[in-house]
Amino acid sequence: MPKSVVPERSAQKEMEPAPGDCLSVPASARDLNPFEFPSSARLEGVFRRKGITRLGDLQGLDLQELRQFGNCGPRTIAELVDLLERIGAGEFATPGDFLLPANLADMLRKLEEIIAELPTRERDILLLRLGATKGNQFWTLRKVGDKFSLTRERVRQIMELILPLVRKAGGPGLAAQLRAIASTCGRMVCPLTPPLLSEWLAGAKAPQRFSLAVYVRLLGELNPEIPAWPMGQEHRTDPRPGRQETAVKVLRDILQQGEWRLPLKTAFKVTVTQGGLRDLSVVEFLAGLQHARGLVVEFPKPSQPKVRLRWLAATKAVMAILETSDRALTLKEIAERLRETFGAEMGDWSPGSVRRALTTDCYCLGSGYFGLRQHFKLSETLGRKACSDVHDLLKKQEGPVSPFRIVGGRRFGWAAKTNGFELVELLREDGRFAEVRRFHFDLVLRARKK
Repeated sequence: MPKSVVPERSAQKEMEPAPGDCLSVPASARDLNPFEFPSSARLEGVFRRKGITRLGDLQGLDLQELRQFGNCGPRTIAELVDLLERIGAGEFATPGDFLLPANLADMLRKLEEIIAELPTRERDILLLRLGATKGNQFWTLRKVGDKFSLTRERVRQIMELILPLVRKAGGPGLAAQLRAIASTCGRMVCPLTPPLLSEWLAGAKAPQRFSLAVYVRLLGELNPEIPAWPMGQEHRTDPRPGRQETAVKVLRDILQQGEWRLPLKTAFKVTVTQGGLRDLSVVEFLAGLQHARGLVVEFPKPSQPKVRLRWLAATKAVMAILETSDRALTLKEIAERLRETFGAEMGDWSPGSVRRALTTDCYCLGSGYFGLRQHFKLSETLGRKACSDVHDLLKKQEGPVSPFRIVGGRRFGWAAKTNGFELVELLREDGRFAEVRRFHFDLVLRARKK
């Protein structure tokens, strides 16, 4: 593992400053963070001891004065001068629009180059940890350690040394792009996934050395504020006790009591508000959801995720399917949609189990078709008129009436817009009618006398 990321020419160059020699920092770089540039641990130590928090703090600094500063020899001064020359030459220029597809593609290619320049063992360890293998298999610390005859802890330590080297080798431009990605994901309340990265790269010549999942994992490793989901949601275990676990429980209760599926952005807002978790960050929230067993995060679009309960009571599950349908469905269609939506985890749905799960809020709106009030063909106004017309008709005749004969006879204008099943459901809900035998209705008062 190299001890420094300083180019060899800087390490070999000796420099004894003459009195009056002063540092000059380009005006465009004076607000940049000196710790985001590739520099040795010794030079960073000088920055800390000297209280340098921005490159502008070096402007006009006398090199002779710096030379007399503790632990700052000719090589360190040469490194600093060389770094400023590289900055002045535009080597670390930052892109104007961090998330422009071409700029993102350039960033990923730059990262490929940086990784390729690492020592062989460190490069191999990093790539294995990123899943840059056949089948994109992610290697655990223990598995990597076994391959290189290292302990699990030693592999973790090596990773902690590699990542800062890669991050600083990209300079402040890389750091700014990583922050932009983190900020965008936070604003959208959306994890960074391979499909989302692909969407962001649309129109640019994207690098192809690794899979998009490898790049996603790498970006998340370089900046922990990026909610990276390289493999999507991974149901392994619920979060450890703490704020993440509390957030998951609060959200689960919200979904059980109201909407069973919510846009992730909305879910975050209601969780923070109702759970009293106003200081909960988006990163913490998404980290809790990434492995939560009872919640599923879906991506109808890569940038618009939704969260739903993984398991629902049978009655609520059936209602959920009908609520999202634009028409009444058969029992078989409901069962198929239940399997598509919830998978096999909720059991093997059959038409019979669906029929038993139908509630009083469900209506039979056709021969074998079931739906909700939203699936009625008659508007609320026409529905009331239909009931009034049937009421007047029953007052004029002595016996019960079949809604199917009324609709089939086209006696009323609204009859062409509905069917007998829907009219039956309307009459059943109207307190003026009683079903005296199957699908035959009479006025309540007359039915009671009989």
